[in-house]
Amino acid sequence: MAAPYHVNKAQLKIFTQWLRDRGADVLAPMNQWELIRFVANEETSVLYTQKSGRLTWTGETEKAWDCFKGKGQWMPGTAKKRKPKGQYIEALIRRDGPTCWYCRTMLDFVEMTTEHLVARSSGGPHHMDNLVIACQPCNERAHTMSVPEKIILREQIKEQDSGS
Repeated sequence: MAAPYHVNKAQLKIFTQWLRDRGADVLAPMNQWELIRFVANEETSVLYTQKSGRLTWTGETEKAWDCFKGKGQWMPGTAKKRKPKGQYIEALIRRDGPTCWYCRTMLDFVEMTTEHLVARSSGGPHHMDNLVIACQPCNERAHTMSVPEKIILREQIKEQDSGS
């Protein structure tokens, strides 16, 4: 549905903070037409702009925008409670062993981080099938790379280590 009004950058910034303040998980836009992408009520919602500047809504976006503008009520709902990090790490160790997925360094439990192969900001799920163990330096280096880029990075690190 297209709204008959436009949004400016200042309004968008305030709306983004308003969503965060209410518990919505604001994600990075996926393309030039997305103004905002967020998860609320277990649904990903997007506010798009058309070439004309008019707005298009998906999911909870229009309800949230109307409430933000003082029309109606909206709450993002209660997010599903995630497992504590330790439970994921323990399951990942059983599945993959106690090594960094990228550099294959043996890690102590306190050195381990979880890495999303498909980044959360790209819509990747917070699920065991999308998680691996990584050391902090590799996790930071991979950041929001695509899965193919992460595989290339892993192979580059392997080649560097075998050449040493």
